[in-house]
Amino acid sequence: MHHDIKIKTDTREKRCAVASSVNGNDISFWIDFSLQDIEEEKINFYTTEIALGWLIAISKRDGATSVSISCSHAPRTKVVESWCLLSQISLKNLTAENSTIIKNNRKQRPGVCVSWGGGKDSYAALDIISKIVKDKKRFIFDFTSHSHSGKVSKKITRRNALTTKPTKEKFDAESIAVTSNAPSQMQMPNSANYFSFLPFLSAEYGIDMFCYSFESMFFYDGTSSFQFPVSRSQHYDMSRTLSAKILSLLMSRVTGQEFNIFNANYQFTEYSAFIYVAKHCEDGLSNIMMCEIGGDEKWCGACTKCAQMVLYSLSLDVKQNEIDTNHFLSNSPWVKKVLASDETWYKGLTYPGHIDSFRFVLSKISDESISELSDTAQKNLREIISKHADSDTREEDGIFAKNLFASWPQKYSPEVYRYLSELLPVYEAPKFEKHWGRSTVLRNEELQATTRATQFISFLLEQNDILRTEDSAI
Repeated sequence: MHHDIKIKTDTREKRCAVASSVNGNDISFWIDFSLQDIEEEKINFYTTEIALGWLIAISKRDGATSVSISCSHAPRTKVVESWCLLSQISLKNLTAENSTIIKNNRKQRPGVCVSWGGGKDSYAALDIISKIVKDKKRFIFDFTSHSHSGKVSKKITRRNALTTKPTKEKFDAESIAVTSNAPSQMQMPNSANYFSFLPFLSAEYGIDMFCYSFESMFFYDGTSSFQFPVSRSQHYDMSRTLSAKILSLLMSRVTGQEFNIFNANYQFTEYSAFIYVAKHCEDGLSNIMMCEIGGDEKWCGACTKCAQMVLYSLSLDVKQNEIDTNHFLSNSPWVKKVLASDETWYKGLTYPGHIDSFRFVLSKISDESISELSDTAQKNLREIISKHADSDTREEDGIFAKNLFASWPQKYSPEVYRYLSELLPVYEAPKFEKHWGRSTVLRNEELQATTRATQFISFLLEQNDILRTEDSAI
């Protein structure tokens, strides 16, 4: 199946409107760069490359095997080739009304960028980066989707006030914040949603390392076999170790220098990432924002994320001043819902992929910690523990050596391992089976990821009809 992709961009006050069509279906959206100090003449160029990353992924999702692309502003050919290679789509033709390639001659110190959400996972990643990767400038990238027409997303405003601002000051990091309504306009693969920004981050800020922070539970499948080149899973199928290696090689091809994309939290479980922040990051719990429900408040006091903060802190005997523990365990909507049900898992108990950590945590809350609570909180917590604690659950409190060395760049992985192994228990690899709500899922194996990634790209270059023209890299 062949698709025609058309893109026309129009930038005003650093918001770029995109009028596009994929195989005759119109898709309109915008990308807002107003929080960044970027010349408007560059924004049409960057937006075109980002939008193509999204639209080519959508074409692949809808069954296309080849595409022809026409744009109002020319992207770099190598960027478009990379999106096509990643989606295994042949690029038949690429034309542009304005063929000028924007050049960025600014000489910058190489940068490492953390995909930022403000929670424990991205905070842990940034803290480790700050201790290990000392030869690069630090950035945090906050991409937020929202559908309203306001200039700045309320979610970004809230996150900036409660966690981003103090965090970037603490770690001497520069924040990059971009908003768009594109994810609400079209269903795109999660990887395309974020990774399409990589050429922009590299060109504008000199970034040559980009990390995300998905803990190991997100890499379990319903089947045990690894399907080359990319396995299907419940979440983030293109954020796996193999896929990160493929993207690293493609971005190295685009930039003409080594580029690393990796999962900084692949060695963690849900619980061990919290342990790292709570016990080994100065003021860690006061700087994170796990709850996404609250309005202007940092914690809503009613959701599963608030329950995690309360229960995980109790299990570690760590004092947190974020949520009133007695009130939460006595009167919160969450505790009332949990006490009212005898099911082993249900929506609102905890995130389905975190059920093993949840059961492990409950088994670790000591009688001494419970005795310090109010009478009602004690009674409720003991009942929750009797229902859900599982003392047979193992390995939720440490790091997985195999995952760490598979994910982190080779230059840094030995030092990361030495650092974390002094703080947390070390296990060779995650358990083969875990739970997803009531279901059992199996660990996805990713052996020899770098070799597989190289073979994959070589195969695609041989098989696909890709444009070979050279253009000027930014």
